Amino acid sequence: MNYRVLFNSIIGLAGMSLCLTVMAGSERYSHGPSDRADEHMKLIGTVAEIHDSLMPGVLITIDSGSKKFTTTSDEFGSYEFSGIPGGVYHITTEKPGFYDLRRASFVLERGKTTKMNLVLLQQFISIALALDGSGAKYRASTLPAPKYEILYPSSPKDSALEFLVRFTTRRASRSVITYRNAELSYDALSIYADRLIVDRKTLHVRAEGNVTIDNGSQRRKFNGAEAEFSVGESQLKIAKTF
Repeated sequence: MNYRVLFNSIIGLAGMSLCLTVMAGSERYSHGPSDRADEHMKLIGTVAEIHDSLMPGVLITIDSGSKKFTTTSDEFGSYEFSGIPGGVYHITTEKPGFYDLRRASFVLERGKTTKMNLVLLQQFISIALALDGSGAKYRASTLPAPKYEILYPSSPKDSALEFLVRFTTRRASRSVITYRNAELSYDALSIYADRLIVDRKTLHVRAEGNVTIDNGSQRRKFNGAEAEFSVGESQLKIAKTF
C-alpha cells in the first residue's frame, strides 16, 4: 500500500471538511443580506398621503448598506419588492410635492412576506395664482418639514432595530418626550397620532388624538392607544386602545 498517497488523501479530505465547516459557520452568523436563492424574500405594501388617498408614482428605495433596490408604486398606490435577500433594511421614498419619508429599520425574514404601508406628508397646503402690476405670480403655502429622532431599545451596537419618530415639535422632561403630529415606527409597525408620549427608559408609548395603528396587514383608527416594548421578544406590542 502506498501510505504517502493515503496520507495525502486523508489530509485533503480533512482540509475540505474544515473549509466547509468554516463557510457554514460564517454564513450562519452573517447579519447581512443572503444571496442564497432559497432565502430571497418579498416586501409589499401601499403608499398613501396623510388623508389615506393612495399614491401612484412614488419612488421607493430599500437599502441594507451593501445592497440597494428601487421600485415605483403602481396606479393603485401599491408596491412590491420580490427576490430580495433577507436581512435588515431601511426604506425611503421620493415624490415631488411631498417630503421624503424615512422609516425605522426592519427585518426581511426567511420564508416570509413582509407588509409595510407608507404615509407621506405634503410639502404644500395650497398654490395660488396672484396677478399684480408685474404679472402673474405663484404663491405657495407650505407645511413645516418633519424632523426625525432615533430611540434605541438597547445600546446601538447591541440592537439591529431602532425606534424612529417623525414629528413637527417635541418637548422633553427627564426621560419622557412628547412629540406633536408624530409617527413612531418600529420594524413594520407604525403609530400615528396628534401627540405621542414616549418614555425613553421603559419605551412605553402613549398615543393621543387621531390615532392610527398600522401593522402592514391592518390599518385601524382610535382615540388613543398605549404600547409597550418587550425586550425578551424585541417587539413593540399594543397594550390597549381606547
